[in-house]
Amino acid sequence: MKRFFLLISLVVIPFVLFSQIKQNDEKINFFKQGDLSKYNISIQTEKAEITGILFLKDTNDCIMGTVVNEFGINAFDFVYNKEKQEAKLIDVISFIDKWYIKKELKEDLEALLSLNEKKDKNKEITKQEDDTIILNDKRYKITYTLTPLVEQIDQEEDETN
Repeated sequence: MKRFFLLISLVVIPFVLFSQIKQNDEKINFFKQGDLSKYNISIQTEKAEITGILFLKDTNDCIMGTVVNEFGINAFDFVYNKEKQEAKLIDVISFIDKWYIKKELKEDLEALLSLNEKKDKNKEITKQEDDTIILNDKRYKITYTLTPLVEQIDQEEDETN
């Protein structure tokens, strides 16, 4: 009888753990309402921080994005090819326009938009209960925080209902 329970537990536990991992991966979705998403974004390093709004547009084969700061200045644009899981940076602001910064930013965007399917051990993606997505780049100590931008109109409609 003990062997039977041991055998059952050895078979069932991996399936339960796998189903939990699978569910966590499916919870992260950038596009909840159509093909356009808006996020408050914060990119933090030990010495600097960039904050602003991230706009993502989903097409059939790619995701186009732009980061604009609070003053309306475009920090950078990018295109992410879903099939190749590659990002290409376009129109980068001057203080980010260094090869080593662009290289790491590109890799972090690829990890974030592929939901870390490339499995880089230095990059960890988590999702909080309020749908905030956090990418920690442990190697260079960079933290990307994406908080869904809730429009005021949506909040007013919810309050009246």
